[in-house]
Amino acid sequence: MKAEYTQLLAPAGSFDAFLAALAGGADAVYLAGSGFNARANAKNFTDDELKEAFRLSRLYEKKIYITLNTLVFDRDFDAAVEVAGRYMQYGADTFIIQDLGLAAELKARCPEVKLHASTQMTGTSVEAAEFLHRLGYERMVAPRELDRAGLIELCERSPIETEYFVHGALCVCYSGQCLFSSVVGRRSGNFGLCAQPCRMEYSARGKTGYLLSLKDNCLADELGELKRAGVACLKIEGRMKSPEYVYGITRQYRTLLDKDRAPTDGERDFLERLFARDGFTSAYFRRGAGPSMFGARTEKNKRDTAQTEKALAAEKKEIKRIPCEMRFFADRSAVRLEMSARGETASAEGDRPNEAISSPMTPESAARSLCKLGQTPFELKSLDCDISANINMAPSALNLLRRTAAERLERRLTEFRPLTLEVRTKSNPSCRQSSEKPELRLIFDGRTALTDSLENELSDICSGRKTRFFVPLWSDGAREGRGILMPPVFLPREAEGISARLAELRMRGVTDAICTNIGFIPMLEKHGFNIHGSYRLNVTNKRSARLFYSLGLCSVTVSPECADGAIREMARTDGVGAFVYGRLPLMTLENCLIRNSGGCRERAAREHFCPEKLTLKDRTGTVFPVITAPGHRNVILNSLPSYRADSLRDAGTAFYTLYFTDESESEIISAVRRAADFAKPEGAYTRR
Repeated sequence: MKAEYTQLLAPAGSFDAFLAALAGGADAVYLAGSGFNARANAKNFTDDELKEAFRLSRLYEKKIYITLNTLVFDRDFDAAVEVAGRYMQYGADTFIIQDLGLAAELKARCPEVKLHASTQMTGTSVEAAEFLHRLGYERMVAPRELDRAGLIELCERSPIETEYFVHGALCVCYSGQCLFSSVVGRRSGNFGLCAQPCRMEYSARGKTGYLLSLKDNCLADELGELKRAGVACLKIEGRMKSPEYVYGITRQYRTLLDKDRAPTDGERDFLERLFARDGFTSAYFRRGAGPSMFGARTEKNKRDTAQTEKALAAEKKEIKRIPCEMRFFADRSAVRLEMSARGETASAEGDRPNEAISSPMTPESAARSLCKLGQTPFELKSLDCDISANINMAPSALNLLRRTAAERLERRLTEFRPLTLEVRTKSNPSCRQSSEKPELRLIFDGRTALTDSLENELSDICSGRKTRFFVPLWSDGAREGRGILMPPVFLPREAEGISARLAELRMRGVTDAICTNIGFIPMLEKHGFNIHGSYRLNVTNKRSARLFYSLGLCSVTVSPECADGAIREMARTDGVGAFVYGRLPLMTLENCLIRNSGGCRERAAREHFCPEKLTLKDRTGTVFPVITAPGHRNVILNSLPSYRADSLRDAGTAFYTLYFTDESESEIISAVRRAADFAKPEGAYTRR
């Protein structure tokens, strides 16, 4: 969907930053209240500040997008719905949401609510947009990894609007697919508490440095092309940034958009001095990912930021005033002042004027009082006076008339009809909680191959219980009797090839697929696969699980971020399983670390699998294996495998997922045998 007008969307992590965004010329601002947002460590907004922000947004014809963009556990689900309902009463009508269960609940209880799909939803394609449109979303926040051609295709073919990041911090991992902070630091990015492990130093192949820290994104030179492509909204990252940063970046991008030009050298320098990490990058948009994208904050960067923010703090920041018209009428029997703006009119009436003794009131003398709008949001566009002869009014009476009319007009411009969530009686749907042994799903990815002999041996171990085997989409081992594992992500340029591969595999008799991305759902439906949701779909509550089930998925693996108790609660829903063994993928990267470090330099990006190996070592000496994924992407694995088969023995889940990446055959056999027997783990394991 091509947009006729391109919005400029600014961040606000505090009320002062919100005012700075308005003064800088933002068309819209995204912000959050005290909970359920992906920047929990920002100052964020109190309820009173939210009410005032909504009032000001209506007054100045700006938009506010409320971020409720974390995942939600069942124990917090009702609270999240209550928060959304409360914000609707304050004037919110648009929410940026990651959790599909929460989105579905809000849409069911208030069809008028507007939903924007958070970039945390990892919606990378037209197919993802089609899926979200089916659920009532009006906009998708595209991933930062999307290149020029992919963005153009999305704008041309998507049934919903496209939002795109043009400035600010870049995560090295696809948003919504990062478990690094959660697993290693016990602070989850999916719940707003990211500890930014990507900004730390790592070692690989004898080199130590900020190997996961990307420079900030800057597409100031690309704004004209983005507008012509039909991008609905250009987004500035920075809810953790200062009001001065928000003001400076927003003002600069507003200038470039209004004048439809590229920045000057001085303007580029200003952007970099305000905040940078050893320069900027636009490599994702230009499809030039590589080692030049990486950088960290230098001491010079920090000094430049401090000096530039100090200068911006001293500037007077004013929100653009609202043009208004005045009509003043006064005769011996009545006095009335009308003020009009944006099609609304308010009036105030005063006491009968006095008879003039010496100096009668004139349009010029009346205007001296009526034009004093400095303490209001208005600026006078025109004043029409109709004054009878030989009458007079005190300046104080005229001032009162002006203040009253201005206050009434302001109230008219800020009136709104709040949305309301329908009250629903809590239901207890009939649910399964099987006492049978869970099915075993054995997934082979990375460097671990499923040979015929290994499959036979594992089948013997699992004799007497249902067992399924899954191999990667592009694996030579994909055949009838085995399911396929879809890639972690895909971009528009890859959709045609993937669709052709799916058609080929269906002809071979492959019937089941593990779906890792919402964009794969329409594609797999089209080719008639039985769809099983991966943990990558980030299901953390029963509402989300039931939603996927209602959309035709046969099953779904819940997020490994769920505690055992949460999994037991979710297991009451049909088709729910748990990740019980494997090295959890902590990050999925578009930028190939193996190629950056000197490996597979000659290999084409179209190759589906690269045998090169790499490990990352952090400052504590912990080693993280890196495996490749289709499209020359990388997946960083946890240093230790997770194991939960014993602790979830009585959870009632429909199946267990075991994920193998770099294990030997003996390690695979041992892990399957322990999981099948609900045995306790051996060796070094983690519970996440």
